[in-house]
Formats: sequence, structure tokens, C-alpha cells
Amino acid sequence: MHSSHGQLPSSLDVPRLTALQGNSMYDNRSHRSRGIAEMLEKRAISAAHHQRNEPELRPAADLGKSTFPPGRYRPGKAAAVAAARFYAGRIRSALAGMAHRPRSILLSGTTSRGADILLRPPRPADARTWRAIRLRDRPAIEPFWITVSQDWESRHTERAWVRECLQPRSDAKAGRVVRTVIEVDGHLAGQCELWVESFDRRGELGIWIDSRLSGQGYATAAGRLMLAYAFAELDLARVTAPTDFANSRAARWADRIGMTCEGRMAAYQSVGGRRRDHDLWAITAQTWHVEHAPSSPISDS
Repeated sequence: MHSSHGQLPSSLDVPRLTALQGNSMYDNRSHRSRGIAEMLEKRAISAAHHQRNEPELRPAADLGKSTFPPGRYRPGKAAAVAAARFYAGRIRSALAGMAHRPRSILLSGTTSRGADILLRPPRPADARTWRAIRLRDRPAIEPFWITVSQDWESRHTERAWVRECLQPRSDAKAGRVVRTVIEVDGHLAGQCELWVESFDRRGELGIWIDSRLSGQGYATAAGRLMLAYAFAELDLARVTAPTDFANSRAARWADRIGMTCEGRMAAYQSVGGRRRDHDLWAITAQTWHVEHAPSSPISDS
């Protein structure tokens, strides 16, 4: 997981969750998807049932009396019904998966101090601010950032940011990742991302934030907003956040958004040019819903 910086208070009011595109909920789309699949299945089975009143395939010696042309295969009713149900099931599964795919989102919330925070898709206009923050905060970010062949300067050009803006569209369509920037007072202040394994209902959370905002609760607020989206909208069963074992700030952040450290993974990932051990932080949907039920408001302690 990418590191957050500074002291991060564990305080956030219950997040206000808003999805784009008319605020349509995934449950509604899932319901419509199931309806479409059931309709297709009924039509296919109905068509198969109509075949019972038509002539059956006859032996080759009797082809002259058959209504079917020579060499044409005619399946029996049971085979046709089985095939219809098989393909209808495939369609239903595909539509159900689409219903829980990540989409472009807009998530808003407030910290316990009353400060507003917004998670939104990245924009090309963010390039200059993004580059300035990342270059300034390099000493705090790079030691815990995934290793690549490019140097830090080359990784933070305006062209690189354009790719950051364009990639979310294809990733979202494929259901792979939710990429957002953290906006504070109308300006980019960091990024919060959720990588998704839709088939297994799992996700991995990553975040970084401007060091000048450390200790003000923005990283905690962003993490909880993304978790609320992951469990309420994407219907994930589990979200993890691997953190470098020496990144104490990231560990405090994971703890404050409700995660539990499940153990240490040896030589898990190469960050800052070195392969290092990482702690596995995680939270399940069941734990999240219990802790954030209406009768159990979020605690600031």
C-alpha cells in the first residue's frame, strides 16, 4: 500500500456517499440485470417447448417423408431446454458482474473537525499540482513506493499524469480499479485508489496525501469513504492494505480506518528499490457493517 504522511487522527463523521450518473444504486441495476436474464431464459425455454408439436428427426431411409432437409440435425426438447438454461445462466452471471463494476464516482464527506473532503476522478488540469506535490514530498513517498525502472522525475511528468487520467476509464470499464484524487478546498491533495477482484469480491486500498495536510484527518476520511463505497456499492467481501513494515504512519492510518493487522508477509514487494516485508491489514464487509450500523456510530476515540 502507498504511504500516507504525518499524524492522522482517527476521526470522521459518518461519510456522505454519492455516486455519479443519477445516483443510481447498484442494487437497482442488479435487480434489472436479473430480470433481463430471467426474461431471456423464459423465452429460450418457451421456444424449446414449441418444438414438441413439430415432426421429429427421422431415419435416413425416411427422409423423403420428413419436413426437415437432409442432413439437418434437430435436437430433442430436453437438449434444447438445457442449452437455453446454460446460456441464460451465462448471461445472468455477466449482467450481475456488470452491476457491481467500479464506475466514475464522486464521494464527499467531512472530518470530525468539520472540514470537507471530496474523492473525484483525476483531471488533466491537476497535472501541475500533482507534479509539484510529488516532487516536494519525494523523501516521504519514494521509500515506500513500488519500484520501477524510471527515476522519480521521469515518473512525474505532465504526460505521465495524462496517462493517470486516461487509465481509469479503461480500468473502470473492465472492473479493475477505482482511481480518485483527494480534493481539499478545490485543489488536489493526494490520491486514493481501490484495486478490485470482482470475481472474488476482494479489493486492495492505497493512498498518499500532501504532507502539508498531515494530522488533519483527511487521509482517514478518504480511506473510510472508499471503504464505504467498496462495501455498500461494489458489494466487496474484503478489502486489504499491505503496508511496509517500517511505515508506521501507514500502519496508524490503516488502524484508524478500522482495519486489523493479520500478519507479516516476507519479501512481499519491491519498494524504493528494495524488496521488503509488508504487514497485511484487512477488513471484512461483516466487520464494517457491524461497526457502522445506525445504532453504532463511528467513534472518534
